[in-house]
Amino acid sequence: MLTDLREKSQNFLVYILFGILIFVFIFFFGPQADGCQPNAPTPRAISGWAATVNGEDISVREVNLAVYREKQFNDAFPDEPSAIAQLSRSATQQLIEQTILAQQARKMGITVSEEDITKYIVSERNVPDRWLFRDRKGRIAVKDFRAILTGSLGVSPEVYRHSKKRELTIRRYLDFLVSTVKVSDAEIKLEFDRKSRSWNLEYVNFSPEAHKASIAAPAADDIAAFKNDKKDDIKAYYDKNIADYKRDKEVKVSRVLIRKPKDKGDTAGIAKAKAKTLELHAKAKTEGANFGAIAKESSEGWFKTRGDGGDMGWQTSKRPGYKVFATLARGQISDIQEESGWFYFVKATDIKPALDKTLDNVTDEIANTLIVNASAAKSAKQQAAERLAAAKTTGSLATVKAPVATGDAAAETDTQAAAPAETPTPKNDVQTTGLIKENRGEWAEIPGIGKSELLASSLSKLSMENPLHPAVIEAEGQFFIVKLKERIEPKKEEFEKEKADLKANLMAKRAYELFGDWNQVLFGLNGRRQQAKRGALLADLRKGSNIKVNDAVFAARTKPTAPKAPAPASPDTK
Repeated sequence: MLTDLREKSQNFLVYILFGILIFVFIFFFGPQADGCQPNAPTPRAISGWAATVNGEDISVREVNLAVYREKQFNDAFPDEPSAIAQLSRSATQQLIEQTILAQQARKMGITVSEEDITKYIVSERNVPDRWLFRDRKGRIAVKDFRAILTGSLGVSPEVYRHSKKRELTIRRYLDFLVSTVKVSDAEIKLEFDRKSRSWNLEYVNFSPEAHKASIAAPAADDIAAFKNDKKDDIKAYYDKNIADYKRDKEVKVSRVLIRKPKDKGDTAGIAKAKAKTLELHAKAKTEGANFGAIAKESSEGWFKTRGDGGDMGWQTSKRPGYKVFATLARGQISDIQEESGWFYFVKATDIKPALDKTLDNVTDEIANTLIVNASAAKSAKQQAAERLAAAKTTGSLATVKAPVATGDAAAETDTQAAAPAETPTPKNDVQTTGLIKENRGEWAEIPGIGKSELLASSLSKLSMENPLHPAVIEAEGQFFIVKLKERIEPKKEEFEKEKADLKANLMAKRAYELFGDWNQVLFGLNGRRQQAKRGALLADLRKGSNIKVNDAVFAARTKPTAPKAPAPASPDTK
């Protein structure tokens, strides 16, 4: 009986294993998923070539795959032939860089199996494609593998697997490189100290602007002498402030915008959007109408809630739509304008007339300004120096100098009976910076004060025993006196708690410096790829590669195609 049971159990296990084998064969090698065939033809066998890297081809269909991916996942996908051609070129450059790294990975002995590729395709790392192979509940569902690929990405399974093989090879190579990044304990401790050490400062600002009202107007002789001696200074001021002397008419506008349907063939939807725009335009031109309220209530543009409603701010000749705006007078509403994606109209809420003042026209004006500015700065600096001297005596930035009696007032004071002296009320002009960390992004930038390398380099010298900075600080045209209010030093027990996280962050930072944002550069969509940081490794490898680009395949086209392979183009090593 035991023998019968043993035989039956073995037969049962055989049936289960046989069933699993059948399922795996159908799932990965059946007609619905024949792209998983390891012996499928190479992409070039069924497509033209877009580029070669050190003798290795990149097929047109691989470029098309990247373009289709943009179409699938990028809401702003262009539909103009020229834009698609440009996107195809960008995708080719991305594939070139992928190929360079894949070649380097193979030299390092990194390989991937067919099973590895299959697992990668449905893994979390296959971004953004993974969403194509999941149902609405997020479960893996690839029974229609071929249909998903041809319908969503425009490629066959064999081309897709070829692409993912290269991608997985690169990821393993870069994972290995990142794992070799090291940081020392001394570096970790230094990072902790810079992160934990901070200062809080008190300061008083002495602005030259506050002194201008008390500066006497320069005499004509002074202006003439300044013009003669300071010609370069006058020219530099004119160039720096050229917008105050030369500018086109500027118009401040508010806008009402109604969007068209995304489908350009939806004529009924476009007509409806136009009718709505006409209705709002008529309403806005009604006497007494509140344009801003109409914009807030009905506009579909980005500016609908800004300002009083629809406020786009000041428009210059460099802004789109300026030709329309420049024709308007203050309070005037434009005709309805049409763009590819919307209808709109604007109201001119304010006008800055055009200016055209030459340097000769304003030389006297600038000389006057610079003389007054210099006098005001001198007065502000003197006031700061006086307050600093008082602070060195009293230890307080808020100390004010007691008024000194002179002449008759002094004599009158002497004859009066002695009375308790009133303590002067300190000026309420002392401000604080808040905590300034040693590892701040902008080293010379001090909150509330501005950029000052002198003050930034002096922070480590300030202590609670000697808190007062010994000199007047000049920063961005202002003058300051500064005193340490609080200093926070690193704590050893906190270092032990944070050491592991600091080490990981330092390793990631160093990897970023070496390899850049490789995930976006190599696998990201076009917009993010263009903004991502490129590491030194990729740039060095590219310089040493033999790259050829087949320019003939990038003619403007409305959708990706796979033309026949033309003759090789001249090398492109950019």
